Amino acid sequence: MEFSEWEGKAEYEYVKQAERCFMEAGMVGTLRALWDVFPLFTNTGWGENSNIAFLEKHMGANFYARPQPWGYKHYHRCNPLWRHASYSKIRGPWGGFETMEKWVSGAYAGHTAVCLRDSDGKLWVGESGNENEKGEDVIAVLPWEEWWEFEQTKDDANPHIALLPLHPDYRAKFNVTAAWEYARSMDGKPGNYPPPLDAHLVASVMTVWSKMQPDYAANMWNEALNKRLGTEGLDLPDVLLEVEKRGSSFDELLAIKDAYMLKFFENNASRLPTWCNDNDDVKLPYCQILEKYRMELPDYNPMEPYPHMNDHCPSLPPKYHRPKNC
Repeated sequence: MEFSEWEGKAEYEYVKQAERCFMEAGMVGTLRALWDVFPLFTNTGWGENSNIAFLEKHMGANFYARPQPWGYKHYHRCNPLWRHASYSKIRGPWGGFETMEKWVSGAYAGHTAVCLRDSDGKLWVGESGNENEKGEDVIAVLPWEEWWEFEQTKDDANPHIALLPLHPDYRAKFNVTAAWEYARSMDGKPGNYPPPLDAHLVASVMTVWSKMQPDYAANMWNEALNKRLGTEGLDLPDVLLEVEKRGSSFDELLAIKDAYMLKFFENNASRLPTWCNDNDDVKLPYCQILEKYRMELPDYNPMEPYPHMNDHCPSLPPKYHRPKNC
C-alpha cells in the first residue's frame, strides 16, 4: 500500500512508513465482536441490558438491584463538607463509552465529581464534561440543586451515583480556600481525560476519529493531552510528535489512576450519615444516592497515595492484577 501524501509533517514523522493492524480473530470474528459492541451505545432497554451483560461477562461485575427508593433527595442537608462523587453510566453513547473504559482499565466507575460547600453553607458540584450553551463539554461548578435535577430527570445514560466521604483526618487537612480558588479558576475551561488503553490501539482509533469528527476529537482528547503536556493548540499528530521528542511514550501520557482506590475516604461506617444505606440490607462503605443497581468499587479505599502511582501497572481483564507499588 502506498500513501501519496500525509496530512502534515508531524503525522509523517510519527508513522514513518505505514503501521499495520492485524485482526487476530479474523474478519468474521472481528465482525461478531463489533456486533457485540454496537448495542452498548444505543439509548434503549436493549442497550442497557447489553452493557450489563458485557460487564458481567468480561469483567465479572455484579448488578444486584437495590430496594427502592433509588434516589436520595436530601443529601444537601447532611453535615460532612467535602465528598467525592463516583458515577457509573450504563445506557446510551456515554454508557457504551464508559463500559469500554471500564473493561480496558479495570475501573468500576467511569466518571467522578467533587462536592464543595461555600462559606454560606451552599453545596456545589464541580465536574468535567458538562455541556455549556455552545454545546461544548467543559469543567463546570454547579449548584447542587441544578446538578441533582439534571442527573435525576435529564441524564438519559441512567447514571448510578455514589458519594465517597473523606476520612476525618483528610477533611481536617482540606484547604477549602485553596480548593475554591482552584475550582473557580477552572470553571468553564475544557476538561476530560481519555482512558488508559493500549497506545497503538488508541493512536489508531484517535486518528480515524479525528478525521471523522474533528471538533468532537479536539474536545474529547486534544485539549486534555495538551493539558498533560503543558502545551496549547497541538492536534493529535503534533501531540504524538511532541511525546516522541520528550523521550516518552503515548501510553505513559494516557496513564491515570482510579481515584476511589486511594486511601483517603471514610473507613468507619459509624461516621457515615444516618440516611446512608438505611433502606438496604447490604451496607456499602459509601453512600449510593441514585439508581437501581448497587455500585461496586472493588479495592475501595485501601491504598496510601505515593509518587508516580500506577505509572507502570500492567492489567488485563478480567482479573486486572496490579503488582504492589507499581
